[in-house]
Amino acid sequence: QWYTDKVERNEPYVLRAFVNRKRVGEWKFARGTASQVVSVPAELLVAGKQRVNFELEGRGRYSYQCVLEGFIPAAAVQDHDGVWSVTRTVEPVALEMDGKAVPRGFDLLQGSYQTFRNPLTQLPVGRRGHVELNIRRKDVRGDTRPETLEYLVVTEPIPGGTAVIENSISGGFERYELNGNTITFYIGNRPYVPTISYDVHGYLPGEYRVLPTIVRDAYRLDNYAVAKPYQLEVLPSGAQSSDDYRLTPRELFEIGKYHFERRDMQEVTRHLDELIEKWNVQPEILKQSVTMLLDARLEVGPASRVVQHFEMIKEKWPELEIPYEKILRVGRAYHEMGEYERCYLIFRATVESNFLTESRVSGFLQSQDELVRGISFMQCLLREYPPEPFIAAATFDLAQQVYALAPQARNNEKLREQKITRVDLVRKALVMLNGFLSAYPQDPGADPAAFSLVTGLLELEQFASAIEACQRAIERYPDTHELDRFWYTIGYCHFAQGNHQEALGVCQKVSEMEVKEPSTGRMVPSDERFRALYILGQIHHSLGEAAQAIARYQQVIDRFSDAREAIEYFTRQSIAVPEVTSVDPGKPPTLEIQFRNIRECELRVYRIDLMKFGLMQRDLNEITKINLAGIRPYHERSLQFGDGKDYRDRTEEVTLPLEEEGAYLVVCRGDELHASGMMLVTPLKLEIQEESSAGRVRATVRDSVADRYVPKTHVKVIGSRNDTFQSGESDLRGVFVADDIRGEATVIAQAATGQYAFYRGREFLGPRDPVAVPQHEMQQQNGQPSSGEASSVEGGYGGATDTGGKQELLEGIYGRNSIIQRDNYKRQQEQLYNDYEGVRVDAVK
Repeated sequence: QWYTDKVERNEPYVLRAFVNRKRVGEWKFARGTASQVVSVPAELLVAGKQRVNFELEGRGRYSYQCVLEGFIPAAAVQDHDGVWSVTRTVEPVALEMDGKAVPRGFDLLQGSYQTFRNPLTQLPVGRRGHVELNIRRKDVRGDTRPETLEYLVVTEPIPGGTAVIENSISGGFERYELNGNTITFYIGNRPYVPTISYDVHGYLPGEYRVLPTIVRDAYRLDNYAVAKPYQLEVLPSGAQSSDDYRLTPRELFEIGKYHFERRDMQEVTRHLDELIEKWNVQPEILKQSVTMLLDARLEVGPASRVVQHFEMIKEKWPELEIPYEKILRVGRAYHEMGEYERCYLIFRATVESNFLTESRVSGFLQSQDELVRGISFMQCLLREYPPEPFIAAATFDLAQQVYALAPQARNNEKLREQKITRVDLVRKALVMLNGFLSAYPQDPGADPAAFSLVTGLLELEQFASAIEACQRAIERYPDTHELDRFWYTIGYCHFAQGNHQEALGVCQKVSEMEVKEPSTGRMVPSDERFRALYILGQIHHSLGEAAQAIARYQQVIDRFSDAREAIEYFTRQSIAVPEVTSVDPGKPPTLEIQFRNIRECELRVYRIDLMKFGLMQRDLNEITKINLAGIRPYHERSLQFGDGKDYRDRTEEVTLPLEEEGAYLVVCRGDELHASGMMLVTPLKLEIQEESSAGRVRATVRDSVADRYVPKTHVKVIGSRNDTFQSGESDLRGVFVADDIRGEATVIAQAATGQYAFYRGREFLGPRDPVAVPQHEMQQQNGQPSSGEASSVEGGYGGATDTGGKQELLEGIYGRNSIIQRDNYKRQQEQLYNDYEGVRVDAVK
């Protein structure tokens, strides 16, 4: 920067040069003046060292360089240092087609190959030649800094009889100077030098010898590299050069493509045949070339070359699509060659591709929600084509499509308008599946179609037909992967029909069956094994064979919640006695005990003061909380009920030795359960009248033995939602009335003689408040059993109902059919929504 600033301030000055004290020149320099070169006459030189000095007039700075030059024969010039090299090639300019240059070179090749050049030795006047200079530095690493390299200058002699076309000069240089018969290129110190090129045109006929190209170090002129000289003959205008011209791979491809666009097929075959036969071109170029050659051979023949190019396409690019018009001509070429089987395969693939193209009409209709029209069109189309495998697959797919549409019938507006129901679609699908199995019994999709047919029959609950269809499929396709499911379906259908013995045999077979795993080939248990065991459990259940049912349920307890519930139902324990039992004096006091799966029971009877108990507990729901510790029972005994494996409800009547009138608390303990109740030995009876809206209870005390009403009986009444008892004595009629009773009434009566009477109401009295109603009362109001009431499930396992797990039993069947439908759907979508405009080559097989 300092030097630049100083130079900018220089003023114009005069500089004189002297050699050996003799003046050789004088120059005036100003800002921007170019460098000056002066040749020193030989007579000014002396032997030995030379003296050079300058005189400066004015203010300024200058630099100089002294070079001693000489001449040697061009043939004798050789590289001096060898740290760089230069090569020169001269060849004709690129060919032109319609005024455009044709690219040339070897860029579209792959692998190893040998390049070549077309040397130019003869150039007619007015024609052009192309010169290239390739300069390379040796042993330059990638991290070499440019400032450490030599500043190179190239001197390029222009061939005699020619002129440089200046706008054609290009390449890796900073600048160039065109002086007379040479071009000087200033390359600089760049590590890598792009190719330098220029064009020349002939203007003066004659034979000329072109001097070598020289590359020098600008600061050490004795370091240089040279290119070999060459001969160039400029021919008269209109003369033809005798130089051979060999087309490069790029030219062969571009010229072939040029003629292909103009439908000159003879020229296409001439150039592209040479390209693919002599050169190893890149895959994409080969694909384009062979495709154009196929079209060209279809025009000009012969048939053998058509077949050759088509076979190459089939091997290398099977995904390529060939238009219908062309593929038919390819088929004719095979026919001419006598290759009738290959001809048949091509025509069959053409028919298949045309079918796929026409199938798009059905796809369009369905996309517009015209399902019925789309399916009808597809059915008509299938009837117009020969029974080839692709027609079989399309027939199967269409049947599955109709089947899969069945669940949509309820929500599809157009189907509802046409009054098409789910059942209609399922039946339609079954008819189509039957037709497919009749027309294509050995098709690879036949056994899945048979399975879908069976599934549809199950959905319509046509169990007998489903059994027949399964038996036909088992006989026809003994090696099918659906074999275990066919057998399971037979077992299920027998079970659903109530044919328990037949169902037992088949389901037992399925539970023991092993099938081959497709992925590994190993024999593994059937996927339907656990469902078959579940059915076996239900059959034994429905037949009342509880032990066998439990054994089967145990095998599937972790897979079916219903199995666990059934086991709990069978094995649950219970024991109960009536809440209150009244017995007239003189009659045997008999207690009815209800129990389930109880081996033995400890029965104890305690005599209690019912009125005192009622005052303490308010209602008999707390009867089980009476603390009886330390109280000696009035009576006790041990009862044996069996082995505890009844698996059903049983009843046992026990006569108690209760001779005295009064109230007795009966406690039964069996295993970990207990039950309590009261037994009253009394002639008193309560006749109750209840007014639910008014909350009134009218109690009449009557002696059933003496057949009279009992006056002055102490009566206590309380509702389940009252806080206190209402007490009083019955009048002469034995009547006592209590008002404002809320909830379920409890009435206790005690005569003066100590006799008791008891009543428990079931009707809700007084105004209802849903928020405050106890949970068990709300359940009773809604018709639901309370927590203390056992709901019966026995007898609910007679067939394949939802209670018995119908969905769980058929989950495997429906799931497998869904997989089949999904595969069919994917294939059908590719069929209906394709973009084929011709035949894919890989379809010819």
